[in-house]
Amino acid sequence: MQNFQNLIESLKPIKISNEKLYNVAELEEKIKVLANSKITISDCILTIYYVDEGKRYELYEYELSVDVVKEKDFGGYLLRLTGKETIDEIPPMIIERQKKCHIEILKSEQTLDKFALEDYLEFVINSPELKKQITQVFGTFAKEKLYFEIY
Repeated sequence: MQNFQNLIESLKPIKISNEKLYNVAELEEKIKVLANSKITISDCILTIYYVDEGKRYELYEYELSVDVVKEKDFGGYLLRLTGKETIDEIPPMIIERQKKCHIEILKSEQTLDKFALEDYLEFVINSPELKKQITQVFGTFAKEKLYFEIY
């Protein structure tokens, strides 16, 4: 079984303002070739950036949060995230994005199926909204310029 932290350490980081950023496409390639579909993981956040000519642009709405929990409660997570009182008050677009950008792992298992990570990375790389946002800021989009920081 692969450990997520070891997987991250196998990537080649770039440094911007003393922060290590890792390439999204490189992580995607490493995950695709994993023989085992299970990855051990603990609570973490992957914050996505677009980096072009030393400038970085944070895409906070696409950050991945992985939470180790006793019981899965996606609805409760959404309510805490948005401050809303009912799920009906949350715009469908936010719910759909969070279905891709939030993963709850049972404490009793602490393993993540690699396909959940692949699904998230494909969502980030192929998101029309993200591409539009980047193109508006930088004039162009290249998936090789997507990076992440891990907390």
